[in-house]
Amino acid sequence: GWPPPAPKPGVIPLRPLQTGDLFGGVFATIRRHPGALFGTIALVHGVHLVLAGAVLFAGWHVQRGTLDRLFDTSADELPAVSDLTSVMATFGLVWLVVMVLALVANAAVAVACTTVTREAVLGRPAPFGQVLRAVRRFPTVL
Repeated sequence: GWPPPAPKPGVIPLRPLQTGDLFGGVFATIRRHPGALFGTIALVHGVHLVLAGAVLFAGWHVQRGTLDRLFDTSADELPAVSDLTSVMATFGLVWLVVMVLALVANAAVAVACTTVTREAVLGRPAPFGQVLRAVRRFPTVL
């Protein structure tokens, strides 16, 4: 006969792994825990999107008058250098803040995916609340 199969408490067997085992584990994790994975990702990136939109709106609101002057210049006149530098500095700061927010969001998603994967490998459930509690530890990933 054949030897008994390796024990498999979760999504991957407890033996030296092959590439197929890894791919199978990934898709099994997605099938077993779609809410915890995709729900957390949607929540984190949804918050990121709202915050990034608020920062962009604030930058636009601060520079609204300057932008109106820049767009109202005719083709034969040059815009004021002070207007250009003001707009560039403001939206450079907006870009920097949005990138920091993206870094934080991606760190939170990395923690969430790692938590779900850990629980799936061990064969335990990964409820949405547990994943959200784990996301609070995102500064350790930064």
